Amino acid sequence: MLNLGVLHAQVDRYAVVINEIMVDPTPVVGLPNAEYIELRNCSNQTIDLNKWKIEKGNTAYPISTTALLKPDSIMVLCSKSNLNYFGETIRTIALGSFPTLINGEGILALKSPENKTIHAVAYQNAMHENTIKANGGWSLEMIDPQKPCEENNWTSSVHKNGGTPGTENSVFKKNTILNQFNIKQCVSVNDKTLLLQLKNGMDSSSLSNTGNYIFNGISNNIEQAKAIGPLFNEALIYLKSALKANIIYSLQINNISSCKKEKTFEGVVRTGLLKDPLPNDILINEVLFNPPTDGEDFVELYNNSSAIINLNEIYLSSINQLGGWNTNYKVGEGYFNFFPGEYVVLTEDSSFIKKQWPKSDARKIIQLKTLPSMPDDDGNIAILDNQGKTIDKMNYTDKMHYPFIIDKSGVTLERIQFNTSANDPNNWHSASSTSNYGSPTLQNSQFKKYDSILSVFKITPTIISPNNDGIDDQLIIQYHMGQPGYMCTVYLFGLNGNLITKMIDNQLLGINGSMVWNGLNQERILPSGQYIILVEAFHLKGKTIKEKMLIAIK
Repeated sequence: MLNLGVLHAQVDRYAVVINEIMVDPTPVVGLPNAEYIELRNCSNQTIDLNKWKIEKGNTAYPISTTALLKPDSIMVLCSKSNLNYFGETIRTIALGSFPTLINGEGILALKSPENKTIHAVAYQNAMHENTIKANGGWSLEMIDPQKPCEENNWTSSVHKNGGTPGTENSVFKKNTILNQFNIKQCVSVNDKTLLLQLKNGMDSSSLSNTGNYIFNGISNNIEQAKAIGPLFNEALIYLKSALKANIIYSLQINNISSCKKEKTFEGVVRTGLLKDPLPNDILINEVLFNPPTDGEDFVELYNNSSAIINLNEIYLSSINQLGGWNTNYKVGEGYFNFFPGEYVVLTEDSSFIKKQWPKSDARKIIQLKTLPSMPDDDGNIAILDNQGKTIDKMNYTDKMHYPFIIDKSGVTLERIQFNTSANDPNNWHSASSTSNYGSPTLQNSQFKKYDSILSVFKITPTIISPNNDGIDDQLIIQYHMGQPGYMCTVYLFGLNGNLITKMIDNQLLGINGSMVWNGLNQERILPSGQYIILVEAFHLKGKTIKEKMLIAIK
């Protein structure tokens, strides 16, 4: 006989939610050494979980027994071998096969007998309150089960035992969780298909409605839209016409509902065709190789091209003493839109970057498991494409820092100009003191824009103050020679005509470029006053160019 009041028909999405997960039970805090998954009934009807299943990847772990879950009640899933750990007071279902919950991150999906996704969770260590709890013994608990799709709705248990299997979560509604709509990015899978990626799961029907999208100002340019489960935080957008190279497009998003349809959202995201990077399309722009004791190294990259580059298709590496490559480290998996003129920071500790430089953009910080080794005194770093070809590389030493900085730990080296090689030590300078000695994800504090020039040589600025405050710390001598083959020497004289120093000695010039002087004379600051610069350029065929210019040091 059918049990009245028990729901056997299809249930609504999010009627039952994954409410708590014990991914790593060791070291034991107070609970048994047993992984578990807790379910909660958020509906107003009793639901029979028989023939439901947990999916992890492509593997299903079915519930093969009648298990009635009353409204607002809780059920724990575990392996058969761990069933006795939970005692008779905790309602527990032992699965014939229980998923292995890999430490770090994973995706769990709860599905009904009709194979409908009822709820899914992408768990990760970053959800934990701190690194101590992330290291094991503490469960992840949902804060508000009525907001099942919000990414900030999970945190570490605060119960003394490390978790609350079978009872109310220790963090239940201790924080207010708001419906949010955060667009991660929109990437081109090919020239007629876009992948929209969101931070939170949303209502799948509104994500699949073509009328909710306007592409590049044209409302009827969308052929089809398809939400992607089990998290429903992605959608494939199929276009009627193909994308063109080196064009940045916009996707306007309207009327996208939160996963339980309480609220609608709108937003705009940029997109465009992805390009494989060529040499110097991506530049090494800032490095921290001597971090403070509580920090980690970082490498900042700059998109020097006119196209969007998939940053996850590049590698970081370094050159060993034999001239070969050390281990190559892939920047990531999947897609990461790297737009022209943008900066991205690669590090092993993104929280350190945000703490040390609060103005940095968290969206442009990628946390890697491992960076190439970056010694504190001297080393090198390189960017490679997916075929192992060099995009950019630099050699560094601690002697490239501003000489009057006593403690160089926590001080970054910043690239001064994009058009000058990363291997020119004069193209690097310590970050300014006013920027807290670094500018990750932001324009470098020591950056100097390369201006177009009409004469052969141009000096900027004409007044320098080499005190490492980020304001006019270096002198830039730009040149336009008309032909290659010039050797250049630059002298500094006092107003009395006495030679003070040879600023640049016998440097081979290109057709266009720049030379940098740090304003110091043998690592000594010159007295304030006016000085004369003499630039002499000799061509291999005998032509000579000489120019005198007046500068000031303060």
